[in-house]
Formats: sequence, structure tokens, C-alpha cells
Amino acid sequence: MGGSLDILKRHCVVTKEEAQLLTGSVKPIVLVKKSAEYSLAEAVAPGNPYLGVMLPYAPVHYFLLRPEDILVMTSGNISDEPIVYEDDDAFDRLSTIADYFLVHNRRIYCRADDSVCRTFQEKPYWLRRGRGLAPAPIKLATSGPKILACGGELKNTFCLTADNMAFISAHTGDLENQATYNSYRDSIRHYQEMLNITPELVACDLHPGYLSTQYARELGLPVVGVQHHHAHIAAVLAEHGMDEKVIGVAFDGTGYGTDGNIWGGEFFLADCSDYIRLAHCAYLKLPGGARAIQEPWRLAAWQLYSLYGPDFINRAVPLTSRLQEGWQLVLQAAEKGINTPLSAGAGRLFDIAAAILGIRTHIHYEGQAAVELELAAAGIQGKALPYQIQGGTPLELDFSPAFEALVNRMEAGADYRSLAADFHATVAAAMIETVGRLGRMTGVNKVVLSGGVFQNVTLLSLVVTQLEKDFIVLLPKMVPPNDGGLSLGQIAVARKRSEGRCV
Repeated sequence: MGGSLDILKRHCVVTKEEAQLLTGSVKPIVLVKKSAEYSLAEAVAPGNPYLGVMLPYAPVHYFLLRPEDILVMTSGNISDEPIVYEDDDAFDRLSTIADYFLVHNRRIYCRADDSVCRTFQEKPYWLRRGRGLAPAPIKLATSGPKILACGGELKNTFCLTADNMAFISAHTGDLENQATYNSYRDSIRHYQEMLNITPELVACDLHPGYLSTQYARELGLPVVGVQHHHAHIAAVLAEHGMDEKVIGVAFDGTGYGTDGNIWGGEFFLADCSDYIRLAHCAYLKLPGGARAIQEPWRLAAWQLYSLYGPDFINRAVPLTSRLQEGWQLVLQAAEKGINTPLSAGAGRLFDIAAAILGIRTHIHYEGQAAVELELAAAGIQGKALPYQIQGGTPLELDFSPAFEALVNRMEAGADYRSLAADFHATVAAAMIETVGRLGRMTGVNKVVLSGGVFQNVTLLSLVVTQLEKDFIVLLPKMVPPNDGGLSLGQIAVARKRSEGRCV
């Protein structure tokens, strides 16, 4: 947080659009590029050309900062837990990580994370809705029943509707522990009382294990289950006031698929009521299940084993010297199908590439391998590597040839940064070709792009630049492309299905 826009400009390149976001009424955290004069501590966003910056938004901030001051700030919570907002709770929970506490004579009524934004094509591109945005309504094209949409598990938000208004909650976080779940339920009750909305039906994700899904099914209301990636596409349609057939591209890491596998590299023909799966990324094994997401070396080792057999260990790539002890047992279990679910998640492709290139073999936060792969590719023009689109219904995008090319080019001495750029160009090329095929097949000329992978602006820029030559491209406007936008999509689907008495 800078005491003024001028002090932020000493360290960062702030465009006109970014300045308007920083100084506007929302006062979000904005991701901006560090400048050549950047001189803050290296430990602040290490290895990252971007910095999250903000300006004072509360009176106490103006007392703390002079115009020439900068404070390094973070949210008041232990990782994966809700923000602590009451003094006694803060003294108890945060005493091991905070040396001093600044208290205030104005009691905080409820917690709210900061909104987070960046710009794309000179427009706001929201990554998190929170303070300053929630619960400001999003106007829907039509009126309908009062609905509660419970959202997903990661980056959870919920949504309530009344008439033609959708009220999306502030960012809840990841519903993976009791503290966050308790906060989630309290927030729903608070929003219902504040907005005077008593839902008539409830919408939720299809995943039976999500706490949000379990909550929905305990309410005693009619339930509309919405497929995860359909909700991603429907959220964008709802924002644009549309309900017509589009080619929906939903790329993320994980979502429950109707075939029992993990989806996440999806191409749909979709409207708000339904979808048809026309193409997807080829299924990959996840050795060790959820551990493969935390330890990308598992995915990469299986991919190389699939390409080269046991001899992969002799390939001259960084991964082979960083394999964790017991890797042979991991691969043996995967070969036998033990604890090895199948995933079409596009996020896993970036995990594999990052591990093969030696960028990241273990992650400490969601999407870390993909983030670092994008940072490695920054400013480099990549060239597409080989890939295959295999015919059938649905089509399958196979990136095994691209991974083989990464290995061969690394052994030939190619720089890992240029290969990171090449991988981005490859995924973009495959996506563009697939959309082109589907456009010719269906006659549809509108494309929706959504899902957490599209937080990757390098990939997004490559895809949008080419698709806009032949298609009308629709992106999220005021809701995030990640799972923070699922609840709005669930609302759109539930409303449409309730019209058709499909509840």
C-alpha cells in the first residue's frame, strides 16, 4: 500500500487504466508491472515482474501513511483460514505471527477480503471480488425466482437473487476446513438477512464431496445440480445478458465430470440451460490422486515414463535429478491403476511442463507451477510445438508430442525460458485450431473463455488475438474467470432450468 499514486509510480509502471482502478471508489489491489527503478526488498514478490499495489481506503490508513510511504501488507489470517476481524480472536489466533496489533475504536462488523484486479485489453479483469464490490448487484437480463447458489470449493463465493438482481458474496476462500465453512454459513445467513431474501430453490456443484454441495442438500429446498464447467460458461453469458448457443472453452485444474473423471480442459456447445461436450484435453493419470496436484513431479515422471519407458531416468532433463525418493513405487502404482484417477484438467498440462523444465516440482499454493511457468515465458515470443487433435466425439487434444519435444529441445541445449514460451504457444495453437473446427461444425461464431487457466494473461492474449479474427469473443466482466464466478453461473443455469420445470 502506497501513501499516494506518485510513490507507487516510482516503483511500478502504472497505466492510465490502472491508475483509474487504484483511485476509483472500489480501491482494489491492482497487479501492475515493476519498473526499472523498483527498489523494494527482493522478498516482496520475489522473481515476479508484477506487484500487487493499492492505495489507502480507510481513515486509519491515512493516519498511518504519509504520501511518500509504502507499507508491505497482507491479510490478517493464518493460511487457509478466514480473515480474523475481532480483537480478542486476533490476539489469540495471530499471536505467533504478529509482534504488535493496531486496534481501533471502530468495531469491524464483518470480514471482507480485498478485491483483486488486473487489466486486459485496457479493461478491468477481476481476479477476486471482495471489499468495494460485494454485495453490489449484477443485473440479469430477466427476473426469476429467488435462488441461493452455493458455489464451488476453491475460491468460493455464493450468490443470492431477487427479481433481476444477482448479489454475489465477497470471496470466502477455500472450503477445506471447519473455520472457513463456519464463516461461509454465517455469511449466507448475514446476506439473507441484509438483503431480505428467502431462497425458493438452491443451486450447487455436482461434486458430492464439496462442503458447499452438502450444505445445499441439507437446506430442504429443491436442488439444481450444475456441472462445474457449464457454470463457468453460464456465468459469462449471464454477465453479457445472453442465452444463446456459444462455443464455451472452460480451462481450469479440477471439476467433477459427468463420466466420473476429472474435467478441466473443456470445449462445449452451451447455453444457460444445457451443454454438449464437443472436445476436451486427453485424460492424464494422476499418480497418487490429489498428491499429484501438490507434487507435479509425479505427473511429469508418469508422462516421461509413458513416452520413454524406464529409460526416461537417463534423459538429460532437470526433472530426472529431482525425483522424490520412492518414485519407482509411484509409477508402478500408476501403471496398475492404483489410486490414479483420470484428469482432463488443462492446469495439469502446465504442471507437467513446469516440472519437465525444472521450474517447479512441488507447489506451496494453488497454481504455483503454472504461475512460474508463465513468468519464465514473460516477454518471449514462442513457437508452437507438435500436438494432436484426435478425431471422434468428442475430439481429444493430446499434448504428449509437445512434452516429447520439450525433452528433445532441452537435451539439444534450448533455454528453459524459450521452451516455456513455446509451451504457451502450443496450448494456444491447439485451442485456436479446436475452436475453429467446432465453429465450422456448428456454425456458431461466438466463443466464451472462462476458467482459472485464463488468469494466465500470456495465454489469454495469444488466444484472444487470434480468435477475434473469426469469432466474437466473450470474457468475464465483473466476476472472476476462476471459481469465484461459479455461483453466478449456477444462478443462470438454475433460473433457466426452473423456467422449463427441470428442477
